[in-house]
Amino acid sequence: QVNDAVDGCVPCGAGEVAASGSADGCVACPPSLAPNDLKSGCVPCGVGTYLLGDGSTCQLCAAGSINPNQNTTCSPCEAGKYSNGARTGCDVCDAGQAVNGDKDGCDECVGATIAASGSADGCQPCPDGEAPNPTRSACVPCPVGNFLNTTSGECQMCPAGEVNDDGSGPCDA
Repeated sequence: QVNDAVDGCVPCGAGEVAASGSADGCVACPPSLAPNDLKSGCVPCGVGTYLLGDGSTCQLCAAGSINPNQNTTCSPCEAGKYSNGARTGCDVCDAGQAVNGDKDGCDECVGATIAASGSADGCQPCPDGEAPNPTRSACVPCPVGNFLNTTSGECQMCPAGEVNDDGSGPCDA
């Protein structure tokens, strides 16, 4: 927009645009529209973004939320789901994984913990005497002749000369 001294231009304020050569000065964009990069016109925010409260710019939705339809706000993903990188959809973790703290991906279950695919409960501990199956989607008893290593969360063979008749508890000499 032309300044008061009519000897130059001043930038438009947040959420305002001015067409090149326009004598109308800066005008506010209508609700739900943001200034384009040149501040010469108003455009809707793209998918995965929302309009900041001051109308100045479009912002990527926060992790754990999405905007697939160019709405004015982002919506949170359901429990057990995380937002994809473009913030256009919510995805589920595979079995043996849980949504990470940032809600933008998955972390592997570790130790004696499991998670079903898409679990909203995160990684859960196995009961005593049970260990995760290979996909970490369920807990299973340790086989006879094995014991549960509580540090690793895995079933391990009893040391030479020791036995375990039912797979639970320690091995005995």
